Amino acid sequence: MNQHQPSSHILLVGEQSERMEKIQSYLLRGGYQAVVADHEQAKRNFTKMHLDGAIIVIGSAEAETLAVCRHLRLHGGATFPILIVTPDESVMQPGSSLGQGADDYLLEPIDSETLLLRLSVLLRRKQAQTAEVETDEEIFKAATDVDAFLRLTEAAHAGMAAGHAGAIALIGAELPEDRPVNGRAFPNSAEEQQAAQQKLALAHLANFLAPRLKLHGASALAPYGSFSLFSYQPHSTAMALADRLNVWRDEYQSLGHGDFVAGTAAFPEDAATLLDLIELADEALRQAYQQDRITRYRPTRPNASVHHPRRLLIVDDSQEQVEMLDLLVTQQGYETLRAYNGEQALDVLSKQHPDLLLLDLVMPRLDGFAVMHRLRDRNGGHLEPPVIMITANDSEESVLRGFELGARDYIIKPYHPRELLSRIHSILEPPIS
Repeated sequence: MNQHQPSSHILLVGEQSERMEKIQSYLLRGGYQAVVADHEQAKRNFTKMHLDGAIIVIGSAEAETLAVCRHLRLHGGATFPILIVTPDESVMQPGSSLGQGADDYLLEPIDSETLLLRLSVLLRRKQAQTAEVETDEEIFKAATDVDAFLRLTEAAHAGMAAGHAGAIALIGAELPEDRPVNGRAFPNSAEEQQAAQQKLALAHLANFLAPRLKLHGASALAPYGSFSLFSYQPHSTAMALADRLNVWRDEYQSLGHGDFVAGTAAFPEDAATLLDLIELADEALRQAYQQDRITRYRPTRPNASVHHPRRLLIVDDSQEQVEMLDLLVTQQGYETLRAYNGEQALDVLSKQHPDLLLLDLVMPRLDGFAVMHRLRDRNGGHLEPPVIMITANDSEESVLRGFELGARDYIIKPYHPRELLSRIHSILEPPIS
C-alpha cells in the first residue's frame, strides 16, 4: 500500500475508551501523528492545531459528535478530510447531519489495514481537490458560461428520462458590500455597477460551491439567468441537497464571503419533467429569500408520482459472488440485473438504466476500469450510473484510479454484508417497504 505524506497529523476525537486506544495504535502503526482530544478540546483548540485530517469516533454522546463534525467542517473548510468511525450505519445515511459533514466513514469492527487505506485514500483525494480560482477575471468567465447550463440540463434530462432520482437547486448569492473587485473596474452607471456586482457575487459563490458539490456527485454548477445558479445532483433528494447547502452556507458566512440562499426540488417526488422541477425550485427560492434560509419545495397536496424501485447491476466474473450479492440486496427490497464480465455489463447498460453499479475491478476480457472508461465516453465524461467498486485488490493506487474515473465508493473483499448495504444506502436511500 502506498503511504501518505510523512508526519501527517490526524486529530482523533472521541470519549476515552478501548476503541480510541485501538485506533490510535493503528494510526501510529501507519506512521501518522495522532492528536487525541475529547469533544470540547477539539472545538476549543482546532484552529490552533496544524492538522491534515480528523477521525471522529462516535460514542454515547451523538449530539456532541455532531457539534464537533460541524465545527471541523466550518473551520477546516470543504477540503479538510473528516472520517467517521461508528458502530451504527444509520447515522451516515442520506439526509443525516453527520452524513453531510463527514467525507467518509467506517463501520466497526475495523482492522488497521482498512482504516489506513480509507484514511490514505481520503487524504490524497482531498489534496487533489484544493485548487481554487484566484482572480476575478477567471471567476467572471465561470459565471457567464451559458454552455455549462445546457450541458447541465442535458444531464438532468437524461437522468430523468432513465428514471433516476435526482435533485436540483436554484441558488442566489449576496456579495459583501466592502468586497474589492480585482482585475476589473466597475462601469460608471449605477445600473451597470449593480449588475456587475451581482455577476461577481454569483461567480465567487460558484467558485466556492463547485468543488464541494462535485465531492458529493453533483454535476457542478451553471448560471441560471442573471441572479441565480443552477445545480443538478443525481441520486439525491431535495432534503439531502438542502442539508448540504446549509452546511456550506455556514462555512461561506464564516469565511466572510457573503451569503446565499437556495431552493431545492426533486424528481420523481416533486415533478415529472425538468421544466416543472425548475419552476418548483424557483418557488422554493422565492420562499428562501423571504425566510433567509435554504428551502426545499413542499407540495401542498399529496403527490401521486409513481415510485420507481431501485435497481442495481451486479458485475463480477464469479457466479458465486453474483448470486451472493443478488440474494443480499434483493432481501433489502432492491431489484437486480446481472453481468459476468465487462462486455456483458456494457451490453446490459445499453438497454437498461440501473440506479447503481456494483462493479468488480478484476475481470477477464474487459476489466472494471475499462467499463468505467467506456461509460464516461458514452456520457460526455460523466460516470453514470454511480459505481461502487468491489475488489480483492486493496492497492491504494487502484482505488484512487477508480475515484479519478468517477467511482463513488469502494469496498474490499472479503467484506461484511452490513458494510456493503450501508455504502449502497449512502448513495441510494433504502427502498420503501
